[in-house]
Amino acid sequence: MGALPSDQQGVASAMNDATREVGAALGIAVMGAAYGSAYRAGLPAVPAGTPAEIVEAVQGSAAAGLMVADRIGGPVGDQIAEAVRAAFIDGLSSSSLVIAAILGLAAIAVA
Repeated sequence: MGALPSDQQGVASAMNDATREVGAALGIAVMGAAYGSAYRAGLPAVPAGTPAEIVEAVQGSAAAGLMVADRIGGPVGDQIAEAVRAAFIDGLSSSSLVIAAILGLAAIAVA
């Protein structure tokens, strides 16, 4: 911004802020989509007869899945908790790889 005349520096600053905000929003959306897809794909098949509320909670988020597992307790709760933890790590790994690939492409484009 130092290369611009002083009467244009405000516009340049606003443009800089706007592009940063858009980039952050897009990054969060891409990471969330990659995480959610991998998380749900990493969960094991639901046994027949499982109440829909439990299925939705476990598939909706890892935190809700762990709460369900804690409430169920016992060996079944432990199995659910382990599956949720493994799916969480799968989702986190997938979203990290997607962002790493995007950053790599961006680095190549900048170079």
